[in-house]
Amino acid sequence: MEEIERVVERLLDEKPEIVERAILRHPEIIYDSLAKISPFKDLATKDDIRRLEEKMATKEDLARLERRLVTLINGLGASWGLVNEEVFREGDQGDIVGGRMGGRGRRPQGR
Repeated sequence: MEEIERVVERLLDEKPEIVERAILRHPEIIYDSLAKISPFKDLATKDDIRRLEEKMATKEDLARLERRLVTLINGLGASWGLVNEEVFREGDQGDIVGGRMGGRGRRPQGR
């Protein structure tokens, strides 16, 4: 048995392309090896990545959220007469976040 092992080892040393062909035919060899030596319990599969992508926000989702936040902040600022620093320095009336509200930027009466 030791003789066979030595022959196989010598053959693989002399012809490493044999290992390459075996790995290309059976890539799970690499996955299994990495799983055994990696510090994490499991490696991500294609299904794991697909599920993660489904839960991620898109650029459109983020743009929609930004518009909602700008509207909310501008509304709060307008109700208290707040404007952004740039508008304040220019002496113009505007909003807190950006753009123009068209309001006077004064605190509502009765508050």
